[in-house]
Amino acid sequence: MSPKIIRPFHLDITPKDRDYLHGALDDILDSGTLILGKYTDEFEKAFAAYVGTKYAVSLNSATSALEIQLRLADVVDRKVAVPTNTNFATVAAIIHAGGKPVFLDMDASTFMPTPAMLEGAHRIHPDLAGFVCVHIGGVIAPDMLEIVEYCGRAGLFLIEDCAHAHGSVLQRKHAGTFGVSGAFSFFPTKVMTTMEGGMIVSDDEEYATAVRSYRNQGKRAGNYNALHVDLGNSWRMSEFAAAFGLSQLKKLDAMLDRRASIAKVYVDCFESAGIAYVSTGHMDRCSNYKVIAVSPSTDVDIKSELAKDDIFLGGAVYDVPCHRQPVFSALSKQNAPCPISEQMCPRQFCLPITSSMDVNDAHRVANAVKRVLQRSPS
Repeated sequence: MSPKIIRPFHLDITPKDRDYLHGALDDILDSGTLILGKYTDEFEKAFAAYVGTKYAVSLNSATSALEIQLRLADVVDRKVAVPTNTNFATVAAIIHAGGKPVFLDMDASTFMPTPAMLEGAHRIHPDLAGFVCVHIGGVIAPDMLEIVEYCGRAGLFLIEDCAHAHGSVLQRKHAGTFGVSGAFSFFPTKVMTTMEGGMIVSDDEEYATAVRSYRNQGKRAGNYNALHVDLGNSWRMSEFAAAFGLSQLKKLDAMLDRRASIAKVYVDCFESAGIAYVSTGHMDRCSNYKVIAVSPSTDVDIKSELAKDDIFLGGAVYDVPCHRQPVFSALSKQNAPCPISEQMCPRQFCLPITSSMDVNDAHRVANAVKRVLQRSPS
């Protein structure tokens, strides 16, 4: 019998979920309200309650969420610090909002910038306006509170890219609650999904009102008002996507528990094999969107080798740092070098971790990794 194919992505939809979604779709079609209806309202309230903020505003994508956050921070012609080890969208959002990205290198142990790196960038760029913090892989940096303190002291805005961090908690604070606002992603591969979608969370009522305006063509007074106050866009989530999100949110904790059991097997493997990895031990809970490890050698293609055993790795975080992406080449010439990212990003790998896997699957993956690395040159 052929071994089970282990894939990096699993759409967690049970028969009970399907029944709920079929009923929700019928309800939506019968009502004729396809956007900004009761499912959107319920999803936003439920997500805000889960994260622990007063407000949550749904959007068509996390990319839109990031751009809105940056527009509200008024970054036009201003410099914004951002990790080079992040998704294209984080940097692109700064540019689309009119800002000027300043790339930060990363710490080799956390894969994120340190407070000292942010402070150093601020010394080089005294006109720096703020910092987009990215919870890479779902990990909240162990020095997150120091970053918050520095931003407050230095007068920098702090917004969070929480695309990977659904359910991540540090010192009883959820990702998305450390800065002005947080942006979550519901892309298909994320810990929970709405097919496409995003969410901004905040405790500021005026801020949430502005976000609702930006997502709806700049109408602050409601859908049918003729006055456009903000230069917004069509960034709304559909009612069915919101219903999808509700069904996912109801079982998010259960999905996170399953991911945590897989992550523990991987961490035990890394420690026994002497493989460096990004620890989440300082956190109350991690989403474990990715468990980031570092290959001791660049001479082995772990992804290709594991594929021979029907174990497929998805995207890592990230193979190519943003300052090395062709689209940002002009920016990188104006920024300080990021040597740690250039050294570590090509060596990192992320093993498959989904809520469909069990610990037996995880042990199979871990054992395969050990075999591959034992065969590789030292």
